[in-house]
This record gives sequence, C-alpha cells and structure tokens, in this order.
Amino acid sequence: MLVRDTAYVLKKVLFKETSLILNVLSRSGGLQSFMVKGALRPKSPFLGVIEFLNEIEIHYYKKENTTLYTLNKAELIKDHFSLTLYPDVLMEIGELVQYTRRNIPYNEPVPALYQSFSFLLRGVGDKKENKALLYYFLTLLQEMGLPLKISKHCICGNAERSYFDPENGSFGCSRCRKGIFVGEKMADDLTALAGHRGKEIEISSTEKAGYMEILKEYLKYHK
Repeated sequence: MLVRDTAYVLKKVLFKETSLILNVLSRSGGLQSFMVKGALRPKSPFLGVIEFLNEIEIHYYKKENTTLYTLNKAELIKDHFSLTLYPDVLMEIGELVQYTRRNIPYNEPVPALYQSFSFLLRGVGDKKENKALLYYFLTLLQEMGLPLKISKHCICGNAERSYFDPENGSFGCSRCRKGIFVGEKMADDLTALAGHRGKEIEISSTEKAGYMEILKEYLKYHK
C-alpha cells in the first residue's frame, strides 16, 4: 500500500557508502525509520531535502512484517535552516529530539506529539521559543506516561505551590515542603501551558532554563 504522509526529519545515519537510515516523526505513523537508498549520490533527489528538522512529504510502500520501510520519494515542505542562527535553541531542540527517540515507541501514531513538535518549530520562528520548548517537553512527558500532577492546591489544601516533588511530579507548599524549591511562578506557568493557555503568560529565558532543568530531573528520576 502506497502511503503519503508529512514528517519532520529527526536524524540520519550513514548506511553503506551512499545510503542512509532516516528517523522521522510523521503525522500518521509517529516515529519511523526509513532506508534511503542512494541518498548521498551527487544527483540524488534527496539531497537538501532530508535535513535535520525539515518538514517533508514522504512516499513509501507499507508492507507487513517489517518496521524499516524504503523511502521512495521525499518533497520539501519547509526547511528550518534559519535555526542555525540560534545555536543555543537548536541545541535544546536536539536534546528534546534525543529524549523523543529514546522514549517513544516506533511505528505508533502520536498525533499530540506531532502537533506539539509543529508548535515548537513555529514558536521558535515567532520568537516564542521559551514557551514552545516547555510545551513540547510537557507533551513528551504526557506521551511517556509521566504527566505532571498539576493541581491548584497542595495535597494539604494550601493554595501555595512552591515546591516540586520529582518522585511523583506534583507541586506542594512550604508547609509540606517536599521536593525542590522552585517558587510559585513555575507551577502557575506550567499549569497554563498544560491547559493550552500559553498566551496568558510570559516566561523569560532564565525561567525557561530553570524549568527545563527541573523537568529533566523529573525525567531522570523515572528512567
């Protein structure tokens, strides 16, 4: 069966002399791997198309009893070459891509993650990278079965939420004082992002860096 889908390029690995193994995040297939024969030949139609983070249209034949398909055709929809001007952001995206490839099963549709990745790249283009990076990380944790336990109150009923517990992903108050002190703004910001209310908040680069480190600690705790 011939399949046409849209995908984002996540990684490519050399296979033999002129071919590649390509990892993508696709709209319908989720994380997928493809053999791209002759991709490195001088006149290959894949040259300049299957670059990191490019949005592409893919054509392949889906067969039973295999998880590595052969990519027959790829057409560029949008490149993200401009991200090379922002090496720090590009590095952060690359780290999230690694988390994705290591923790999400292959060949299983993940529409929420695909949409969130689209929002991530669009957000960077709109200079809203701080919220976009955090929103994707939250979506990834959700898909991994590790959603944050976000409530308006601490478990004791106190409205203060200034501590984060990496053991269970919840926020608590100074009276319960369990976990890492993060201040109350982090809980408010992540609650807004998780509730698709990102337009209501502003997150600075310093705050984003702190939040990302806390979420990484949470992920490490559960790996």
